[in-house]
Amino acid sequence: MGTEASARLVSKFIILCLIFTLWQLGSEFKNRSIAQTLPDEEVRAFKQVAKKLGLNLGYPGVFLDGSFCNQSLFLGIGCNCTFQNDTICHIRKIELSASGLTGVIPDELANLTHLESLDLSMNQLTGSIPASLGNLSWLNDLDISNNQLIGSIPESLGNIKFQAHYSNKKVDMIRGYFNLDLSSNYLSGSIPVTLGKLAVPSAADSGSPLQLSLDLSNNQLTGPIPESLGNLTFGTIYIYLYDNFLSGSIPASLGALSHLWTLDLHNNGIFGTLPQTLGNLSYLERFTVGSNSITGTLPESFASLQSLTTFSVAGNYLSGPLPDFIANWTEIEELYLNGNNFHGRIPAGIFNISYLQILAISDVAADSNFQFPPSTHVTTSFIHRILILRNCSITGQIPSYIGNMSSLSNLDLSFNNLTGRIPDALKNLNLSYISFSNNMLSGEIPDWIQNANWSKIDLSYNNFSKPTFEKSSKLDWNLFSCCCNCSTCLPNTTDPTTEKYCPRPNYHSLFINCGGGEPIKVDGNVYDQDNDTSQFYLSPKGNWARSSAGSTVDAFNSSEFLKSMKCGLSSEATLYKSARSSPVSLKYYGFCLRKGKYRVILHFAEIVCEDMRYKSTDKRIFDVYIQGERKLKDFNIIEKAGGPNLVHEENFTAVNVNDGVLQIHFYSAGKGTLQGPLISAISVTPEYKLHNQLSPLHIALIAVASIIAFVLLLLLFAWMMGWLGTDHLQEIDIGLEKPVTLKQLKVATGNFSKRNEIGQGGFGTVYKAELQGKIVAVKKLSSHSEERINQLKNEFYALKSMSQENLVQLLDVYNAKGLHLLIYEYMQNKSLAHALFDSKSKLKLDWEARFNICLGIARGLAYLHEHPRLKTVHRDIKSANILLDGNLKAKISDFGLASLYTEDDQFKFVKVEVTEGYMAPEYVRGVVTSKADVYSFGVVILETVSGRKNAGHKRDSQETEFLLDTACDLQRKGKLVDLVDKTLSNKYDAKQAIIILNLAVKCINISPTLRPTMSEVVSVLVGDKKIEEICSSDQIEDINDPHVKEIAEFAVSEYNKKSGKKLELQSVVKGETRVVPGENYRLVITVKDNSAVAKYEGVVYERIWEHTRELLSFDSHIAQVDSSVSMEVTSRASTPSNLIKGEDEREHISESTP
Repeated sequence: MGTEASARLVSKFIILCLIFTLWQLGSEFKNRSIAQTLPDEEVRAFKQVAKKLGLNLGYPGVFLDGSFCNQSLFLGIGCNCTFQNDTICHIRKIELSASGLTGVIPDELANLTHLESLDLSMNQLTGSIPASLGNLSWLNDLDISNNQLIGSIPESLGNIKFQAHYSNKKVDMIRGYFNLDLSSNYLSGSIPVTLGKLAVPSAADSGSPLQLSLDLSNNQLTGPIPESLGNLTFGTIYIYLYDNFLSGSIPASLGALSHLWTLDLHNNGIFGTLPQTLGNLSYLERFTVGSNSITGTLPESFASLQSLTTFSVAGNYLSGPLPDFIANWTEIEELYLNGNNFHGRIPAGIFNISYLQILAISDVAADSNFQFPPSTHVTTSFIHRILILRNCSITGQIPSYIGNMSSLSNLDLSFNNLTGRIPDALKNLNLSYISFSNNMLSGEIPDWIQNANWSKIDLSYNNFSKPTFEKSSKLDWNLFSCCCNCSTCLPNTTDPTTEKYCPRPNYHSLFINCGGGEPIKVDGNVYDQDNDTSQFYLSPKGNWARSSAGSTVDAFNSSEFLKSMKCGLSSEATLYKSARSSPVSLKYYGFCLRKGKYRVILHFAEIVCEDMRYKSTDKRIFDVYIQGERKLKDFNIIEKAGGPNLVHEENFTAVNVNDGVLQIHFYSAGKGTLQGPLISAISVTPEYKLHNQLSPLHIALIAVASIIAFVLLLLLFAWMMGWLGTDHLQEIDIGLEKPVTLKQLKVATGNFSKRNEIGQGGFGTVYKAELQGKIVAVKKLSSHSEERINQLKNEFYALKSMSQENLVQLLDVYNAKGLHLLIYEYMQNKSLAHALFDSKSKLKLDWEARFNICLGIARGLAYLHEHPRLKTVHRDIKSANILLDGNLKAKISDFGLASLYTEDDQFKFVKVEVTEGYMAPEYVRGVVTSKADVYSFGVVILETVSGRKNAGHKRDSQETEFLLDTACDLQRKGKLVDLVDKTLSNKYDAKQAIIILNLAVKCINISPTLRPTMSEVVSVLVGDKKIEEICSSDQIEDINDPHVKEIAEFAVSEYNKKSGKKLELQSVVKGETRVVPGENYRLVITVKDNSAVAKYEGVVYERIWEHTRELLSFDSHIAQVDSSVSMEVTSRASTPSNLIKGEDEREHISESTP
């Protein structure tokens, strides 16, 4: 049974195999009976195409004949065999990307009339683009990018009508994406106007959106962008024209492309303004026009670009404020605004954009005063990866909310005016790069920074105190010139520029092989190697140093900024085989150089090899400064040298070195496409003669020269004594290219005549002078200060270096016997006092002007108080010393002149200032710090806001009422806003007014330690901080708190001035607790009367003392000592007037017993 069953099973299997074999044979016969054929003309055309492209079809089973489409097709060649009932084939696609093809693009491709896709990208094809390709009516994808094609773009390509055919009938498109990609070749000429005709016939439109990608980028195209491109009618459009040499302006017609999603025009020569019509592009996601020459402002119509994810205008010449509507681009991810001339505030809402990952703003206008938005306007949901706010003139402190940006990897706040400390909130950030270089940060570098998860740290050029810890070897630090103690830099390895480091200059030349790995000898001079990859490097001999600063959006490694030439240059050009670059700033210092004039030669070559990512349109643009003076602006190595790998030298003669230090600074303002400046070598040689051994002739010449020098010294002495009348020949700098002489200056002032007088002060008289079309102010110092002037000559010259937009610029100083002049810039609108109080003034200060004046004064004082080298207390801040320029910008005058006062002058000064009420209380006791300026600033704020003089009104016929009293009284009543000038007619910002007036009351606090610093004042005015966050009101724990005695002493002093008595403070004790235990108590102040008319030996009076340091209100009462004496007292904490109100005791005889 089992055997039979097995036999039957085998028989069935054999029958099934026979049936399957017969079925296969039938299928093969059927296929052969309906063979699919490639037409002969296409076979011939394709043979020529394969031959010219160097296409190897010699594979087994592949025959280039009519049966080609039925064979195992060569990879990348596709056919469509649905024609004439599936009997005729046509070549549908040729996709041979990255196939090593050489030769030219064959004209015979035009004979493949049904070709839909032609992709020959990423090969080595040469020659031009055949015009016949424009006849391919079935084409929907033409990609010949990344070859070596030359010539112009054929106009015939504009005739392409993207469509698809099946059989002989037009049918709906099944492929909705059309592509014309000619990028990354060497195509030249202009963009054909005919490309604006690219279209899809309506019969082929399925009704679904049809996409077009037009990519002509990375070629050598010239001329304007055709207006005709605005006629494209596809459903979604992408246009890439970047990395060319296109010129002209952006056509307004592009605003008609309502479905344009990408417009990339960066790195061309486009100029003009941004068209308003581009605001119509509501679908636009990517807009990049960086590295062009576009001017004007960001159009208001751009507020409608709500779909933007990437917006780049970097490296142009745009100006004006950053519009607030940027904060409404809620989809934006990358925002590049760097390298322009914007000014104003950063829109607060930018930091609240949910998807923003990259924010880059840099190199704004010098007077911009960019500000961080206040913390109250910033949320804590950040995803920023890169935050660059470089060279934006930002003032104030680093906001703590940056510490909430947990995704941040790159933080660059360099080249600003930031003050204060590094906030602890930053300690948890995971940063690959952080730079606070070139600011005015102070205080200690926090200890936690050595353990922070940061790779590169740049704290150079600040005012930190000396680090208390050893630098971690794990981190790449730059602490060059970072750390100073008060105004004197410490002589340590982080700051080798001090005199102690190089007490005796002994070098007369300098040679550096920038980026070079070994010393090289050229023309007998040895060029030092410079291949260290750290941000700061000091040469082994200590005669030069290098400092690199700044960052870029792209991540970078220090070694990337060492360039090595392996091609292109001749063997003789050894100086140019290496170079050093830097992300933004590169400074070289020469130390210990002898005094004299030098020749500086800078050697450049843009190193480019075939393996480098370099495009012909690339440009490296940077500025060059020598000794702080810009020598080259927008310097382009390739343009100057005539191409890459060609050498170029820049020679500078008569470079003065006076203090042993030479500084050469290369700075990139973000205008080019290649990162940062680049330098191959530096050579510095003396222009004075060197002598190693003196011959007798030389000795004789030196002797003669010594005699001549002695005679000249005698003549100089006679000139200084006024015995020689050549003063009029001395040159004076007035800020023009050509200096003037003293004689010309005297003529311009009418020999200091009364008619040219424009002001008088404690230091002298100011005259108006017009020379060479420029008006300057000439201050002639009083002769009675002659001795002090001679002692302070050097300080005058130091004041010339103090440059800040809210300080009146000192242009030059002239000193001679009996004549001492300070030449300042001229202020058209005179002083703030004139604008506020002079009835003849025609100036009308609205609220915005007044607020900006207060902010400007605050910034100027902050600069004076926190200058890294020349910390200055003004001592005479008042509205008459605040000058206004033509734009009503406030500028502080007479800074740095307080030292001119003799003792008699100071007595007169105190007498006047006490009457006017500008002087801080502690001045009387001879204690003067920067907090005295803060007090005077508070008075000026009150005058500016109210339009009233501080001591300008009478409360009664006997006593002057100070504006300070009124302010404090209104603050207690909660009515400070009543102080605002009534002439403003309620046209002011009430919120700002309340803030600024409360800030003024803070500033006029009786206790200096309770007043804010000027940098804190600035932070409140710009919205970085609230008033409550500055000068916190710490509680007074006991009666021995120094502020208790300080206020008591001042109270007695004020009473003495008003009464003529000579009371002396004896003691301050705690009185009876009152109101709520532990919250306030009485002070019992005992004094001894040394007046000749006194009828008692002691007076005791009390007042209520609030337990916190904010002294807001006190009670007035009678404190009696015995039955014959009583004294009424009132007190206020924050103003000097009426602190004690006392009358002669004889008017208050009491018959009662205490």
